[in-house]
Amino acid sequence: MNIAAERAIESWTGLYHANIRKPESETDYLELLEFMNHLTDHYNTDLEPHRGLWVLIAQYLFEWEQTNEPKIPESEPHQILKFLMEQHNLKARDFKDEIDQSLLSKILLGKRKISQQTAKKLAARFKTPVTLFL
Repeated sequence: MNIAAERAIESWTGLYHANIRKPESETDYLELLEFMNHLTDHYNTDLEPHRGLWVLIAQYLFEWEQTNEPKIPESEPHQILKFLMEQHNLKARDFKDEIDQSLLSKILLGKRKISQQTAKKLAARFKTPVTLFL
């Protein structure tokens, strides 16, 4: 085997021991996510050699999320809102400063559609696209 191949194998082993590998637990996932954030904050990941590492980590994180993160079912906007509220342990009263409680109650019951203005507030609260609520 040539010297370049040996160096590559040695480098790969170093990455593995630094937990740059497919996450096997939530802890592994969070460590890899922290590493990726550091990489993106301190290095130009648009160019090699850092781009290749970024792409690899992004793939590992994506695969973990696809397998382990809760899926938002295809639903009506009010059902999505209910789902997100459950996931974030929120009650209607937690929105009292943002949305009229009577209006929110009607939305959650499916008796009122979510307006664009309310959708913007919800999107900001949950850090989602506005279209999720329309």
